Amino acid sequence: MAVRTGPAGGGALPGWVRTREGADPGTVHLTVVDPRAVTAEDARRCCAALAAAGYRTVETNALNPGDAEKLLEAGFAVRESLLLFGHDLRCLPRPQTPTRRARHLGDLVPLDGAAFGPRAFDVDALRDACEATPRARVRVCGPRSRPLAYAITGLAGRRAYVQRLAVHPDARGQGLARALLGDGLRWARRRGARTAVVNTHTENLAARRLYETSGFVAVPQGLVVLGRAL
Repeated sequence: MAVRTGPAGGGALPGWVRTREGADPGTVHLTVVDPRAVTAEDARRCCAALAAAGYRTVETNALNPGDAEKLLEAGFAVRESLLLFGHDLRCLPRPQTPTRRARHLGDLVPLDGAAFGPRAFDVDALRDACEATPRARVRVCGPRSRPLAYAITGLAGRRAYVQRLAVHPDARGQGLARALLGDGLRWARRRGARTAVVNTHTENLAARRLYETSGFVAVPQGLVVLGRAL
């Protein structure tokens, strides 16, 4: 399920988008890489090309509400509202558990599936998360043969992004998420970051508690995930 710039068997897609097949073969995930370039007409043509390639539904990445306007005009609707948190990186959690470099992204797929269930990432989605920013750090906790937690932290200019943070259900409550979060934020700050952001679903109370007790503050605007039938 590779990231690509055009649908399988279909026409070329506009330059502001990348696509990735979902776990359901009929669903395609659409990543808007340049929101300023989006037009409603381009979005309609993109959906037509995806439908011609055999997909039935499309879902976007998380977007600022202002960046979603042209897609909404093209027939998309809000599927999910996400909470957005920001951090000024002045006071960071100190890791109490050692972390190490991830050997292969493929090793993280079973862990991600156990942590996120239907929202799990495959290896292509993990690679996409790493490549979403110019620099990224992937760290894990737990035995080499069976990682128990991992984090992907991205860095673009002076802003850090907590791209993915997962803990196996059997290992929750052991401080692994806090250790990985602190490791990634300290790495970003050493490389010039001045702020960090992360988003999570409103119902994920454990994640919200982790971020709020680690110095993150809710940003009122939030984010939205859009979708539509093809």
